[in-house]
Amino acid sequence: MWLHKLELNNFGPYEGKLELNFKKENGQNIWIISGKNGAGKTHIYEAIKWALYGYDPKPGEKWRDPTQKDAWIQMYGSNLDTNIPPNPHMHVILWFKEESEKNNRNYVIKRRAFPKSRVNVTTSGQIEVILSVTENGVETNNPRQKINTLLPLAASQFFMFHGSE
Repeated sequence: MWLHKLELNNFGPYEGKLELNFKKENGQNIWIISGKNGAGKTHIYEAIKWALYGYDPKPGEKWRDPTQKDAWIQMYGSNLDTNIPPNPHMHVILWFKEESEKNNRNYVIKRRAFPKSRVNVTTSGQIEVILSVTENGVETNNPRQKINTLLPLAASQFFMFHGSE
């Protein structure tokens, strides 16, 4: 599997849209994300895990249904003033490719959160969270099952660390 691109919109400390391209060029297949403490490196990993699983799973944790509160936590990010509600329009999109002798498939995973109605959003119960997965341009019927087949939660501890611990 090759991660090609990651797009964040109003995720954690990132206001607006942020795109990270992980194109494989000249045999380069390792990317290093570095920065000062508090720069948002861990939020990039959390964004990938939120797109895949809907929450930030801890090592050894069993799969559970993500909640609206999980999305709410990511919307606030490092906003310490809880009197200022976050932008309730958030999404994370992952583009990646599965390459093998038998398969050559492109996937797009999109998880987005948005207000349920046109009111000022002040609680997690006022947002809706939607997950979609496309495989070679065709939307899958069961996105959670597709993700579990491709990148099971139990395997996440081998390709993602829990950055805040």
